[in-house]
Amino acid sequence: VKYDYSIYLNILGKDITGKTSFLKRIKLYDDYKSFKEFTAKYNPSDGIDIDDIISKYNNKIFKFLLWDSAGQDIYRDIVLIPCKMGDCILIFYDALDKESFEKAKVYYEEALKVNKKKAIYFLIRSKYDLKCNSDNNEIVSDEEALIFADKNNLIFAHISPLEKDEN
Repeated sequence: VKYDYSIYLNILGKDITGKTSFLKRIKLYDDYKSFKEFTAKYNPSDGIDIDDIISKYNNKIFKFLLWDSAGQDIYRDIVLIPCKMGDCILIFYDALDKESFEKAKVYYEEALKVNKKKAIYFLIRSKYDLKCNSDNNEIVSDEEALIFADKNNLIFAHISPLEKDEN
């Protein structure tokens, strides 16, 4: 397929923050009847998974090259390599996991150092619709995340791979 634009999208963050689920849902979710059926077929990433999506908008064809990185520290050096050419860098954290937010800050700083383009950075609060159990409060408030995002010119967004109840 001939395309008009190619966009490199890097997905970073601590393990188990929903990066792979987000990517696979964009690419494949419509093929499954339920979220459970969908997630049962996919395991977390090891190293880097590469995928692409071709999309048409305003009579232009876009190719999105998606670099989904593993969040385990053992892969830290290799997951930053594709960030050198990233046009968009999505950094995920789980608001119920303070460590994932602290690692998101580190991923941002490291990606900023290696990126050779002027990438657009996103701070993604994943699993926004999950609730804390009654013994805990939310560990990372949206206010805390927004302060970090505003200070560093990141676009802040909430996502969840869970499907919504239609009742």
